[in-house]
Amino acid sequence: MKLFGLIGALTLICVVFFPLSGDEKTFVMAGRAQVVAEDTYGKTRWDNPVNRNGLLYVIPVPPESFVDRVSFFSLPELKHITVDVPLQDFFSHHPELLVEGALTSTLKNGKERKNYWIEDCFFYDIQNGEAGLKVLNYFLLSKGNIKRTYFVHWDLKRNRISGAVLLLEDRHIPRSGEYDFQSVAVDGIGYNPRLKEYYYLTVTADMRAIKDGKYTKYIHRGDAQFQFYGISGTSQRKIAVLETGSRNSYGAYNAELNLFFLPAYRDLGHVEEKQHPEGFILDLTKGGASKITIQRHAYWSAFDPHRKVLYHVSSSSGTLWVTDLATGEKKAELFLGDAGDDRYRKLSLFDGHTLFYYLHGKVMIVDTDTNTVRGTIDLAARFSEFSASSPAYILPDGLGLVIEARTAHNKTTGFLYFLRYK
Repeated sequence: MKLFGLIGALTLICVVFFPLSGDEKTFVMAGRAQVVAEDTYGKTRWDNPVNRNGLLYVIPVPPESFVDRVSFFSLPELKHITVDVPLQDFFSHHPELLVEGALTSTLKNGKERKNYWIEDCFFYDIQNGEAGLKVLNYFLLSKGNIKRTYFVHWDLKRNRISGAVLLLEDRHIPRSGEYDFQSVAVDGIGYNPRLKEYYYLTVTADMRAIKDGKYTKYIHRGDAQFQFYGISGTSQRKIAVLETGSRNSYGAYNAELNLFFLPAYRDLGHVEEKQHPEGFILDLTKGGASKITIQRHAYWSAFDPHRKVLYHVSSSSGTLWVTDLATGEKKAELFLGDAGDDRYRKLSLFDGHTLFYYLHGKVMIVDTDTNTVRGTIDLAARFSEFSASSPAYILPDGLGLVIEARTAHNKTTGFLYFLRYK
C-alpha cells in the first residue's frame, strides 16, 4: 500500500483569504477534491482522525455496492486513495463469527448480497498501521433477524485482519405485547492510546409500539456519547459520558459503557448502566461515577485536557455550556443562537484558546479565555458551492476544517474543500 508515502506531500492547490473581523487570522483554502456518489454512505464519516497531523481521513463506501472497501483522502492535497479490505477472506476462515456462518443471503428479488459491511473506521497508530473497523453482520431469519456488531482489528500496513471482538448481538425477533422489538446499537467507540483500551457505548431502546395490531408510533433510540480524558495517573481511565436524549418524547433507553483491551481482544463487560444518563464521569481505576452538569440534547461537545473543562452545545437551546470536570458544575455559558436539531452542527476545540462552532454554513470563532464570540465567517455566502446544509469536519490540533459541498439532493458529484486557519 502506498498510504504512507503521502505524508510528506504538502502542496497547496490554491489560496483564498477570508477576512475575519476582529481577528488577525484568516481561513486559507488549501485543497479541493472531487467526490462522487459512491464515496459516501449516507454522509461522510470523519469522526475519527487518523493522527494529529490529519494526513488521512476515511469515508466508507455504501454497503450496497462495496462492503469491503474503504476510501481515504490525504491532507492537505486531498488525494483519493481506495483500499480493498480482506474482510471476506477473514470471515471465510472464521465462519463461526457470522450468524449461521453465512457470508451471503438471497433476497426476495433473487439477488444475492453480503451479510456484512463496514460501518466505521477508527485509527489509533497510523505510524504502525494500526486501525479498527466497526463491522455489522445482518442475517435475515423467517421470524425476524439478527444483527451482530464487531470491532475488527485491521493491520493497515499489511492490509490484513488480525482479530475481531463481538461487541453485541441484537435479535430483532417480533414478540407479543406492547412493543414489537427492542433494538441495541453501538453508539460510539473511543480509544485510550496510552493503555490501548477501547471503550464503546451500547444503547438500547424499544423501537415500535403496537396497539390493536397496528404501529402507533416510531421511537427513535436515544443517542449518547462519551469522551476519554486524562493526562496521567488514575485520570488516564476517567471517561465523561453525556446524555443527549431521545430524539422525541416517546421512550427511555439504557446506555451501557463497555471496554476491551488490544491486542488481547478481551471484552471486560459493561462498567455502568443508567436510565436516562444526564452526564457523569466514570473512574475505571477507582470505580464509581460522579455526576456532571450538562444540558439535555448536548449532541456536540469538546474537551480541553489542560483546563479540564467540557464544552457542549444543546440543540434545544443553542447555548454553549462550559462544565468544570473537577467539580462537575457549570462554570460559564454563552448563547450561540440557532436552536433546533441539525445534523450538520459541529463543535470542536481548535487550539487551547479557540473553539470552532459550525452551523448553517457559518463558522463562529469563540475565545475560550474570555468565553466570547471573537468573530463569524459565512462560508455559504462566500462560495456558491457551499450552502447552509453543507457539513463541515473540524480537524484536530489547529489544522483547520473540511467542507463537503454537494449538488442537489446529495446524490451526485460534489467536492471536499480543505481550509486552514492561520
